[in-house]
Amino acid sequence: MIGRTLKRNISYLDKILISRIFDYPLIVAFELMAFCSLDCEYCIQKRIGWNENRKKIRMSFDDFRKIIDDIHWHVKRIAFNGGEPLLYSEIGKVFAYARKKRIETLVPTNGQFMENRLNDIIQNPCDVLVVAYEHPSENKSSYEHALKDLIKHRKVKPEIVLQMVVTKQSVDKIDQFWADCKRLKVDYGSIKSMGIWNEADEEYKQLMIDKYLLTKDQHELSQYNLKDGEIIFERKPGDCPAYDRRQVSIRSDGAISPCWPWHKGGKTFGNAISGNLSKIWRSKKYRQFRHKMKHEWADTLCRQCFMYGSVKDTRKI
Repeated sequence: MIGRTLKRNISYLDKILISRIFDYPLIVAFELMAFCSLDCEYCIQKRIGWNENRKKIRMSFDDFRKIIDDIHWHVKRIAFNGGEPLLYSEIGKVFAYARKKRIETLVPTNGQFMENRLNDIIQNPCDVLVVAYEHPSENKSSYEHALKDLIKHRKVKPEIVLQMVVTKQSVDKIDQFWADCKRLKVDYGSIKSMGIWNEADEEYKQLMIDKYLLTKDQHELSQYNLKDGEIIFERKPGDCPAYDRRQVSIRSDGAISPCWPWHKGGKTFGNAISGNLSKIWRSKKYRQFRHKMKHEWADTLCRQCFMYGSVKDTRKI
């Protein structure tokens, strides 16, 4: 295997070259926790009973370490998802081990548990922390206090991105968001419009149209149009963001999926805990499926891909 012949800590540039030349994934969407403490109306995870259908809510650190040992020689970045990553009690160890293997870490958080994880993040920081602007707590002052403490006591990392998801209910607060980014002294501000999850049923789509969804004529960041009250999904066969980014997804139970938005399970290709992701990625079955991702419809879910057409306005503060 190629990985056995490489140095223990190869450079980021080496990984990019290995990924391109030998056809290996460069980015992993990694789920540590298949659980979130919130119950947001617009979140598809709660709606489809996603947590209740999962066999393993939390990945052990030993399982995480095993997977990283398998893939570190070609993976440049892990983008954690879930579930809420900061619910994971050993998150500092996770960041430290990824850094040891020269893997960048990007962590989105709703901010609810940031205060409890401050020491972990300061001592063993991720590379990028993306904090939701729409904080769920009624006591927003404690959330801002944790953010200010992190900025004050961090050494260099993490870079902090404050992110706003723009909806019908918040589109008139964009100017206030940019002002808050400056007031809080974060590194970057970022806004994006809300997307429609692949598994959406008609009732969910109608809820989104009525209360949350911005269309292209309402805001330039939107990826959707409406026609006769129906959402128009514009993705064409072959336009696959996951394929183009050389990305793969690992769930908390170790299941390997070609695309993170397939939350219920969708198509899976083996298990990164019991197997080896690098070998599975190169298997004939997976290579044939990735060919479909690139050149046609890989699955019916692809027709409603919320990653396709998604854009952000990200600014250095």
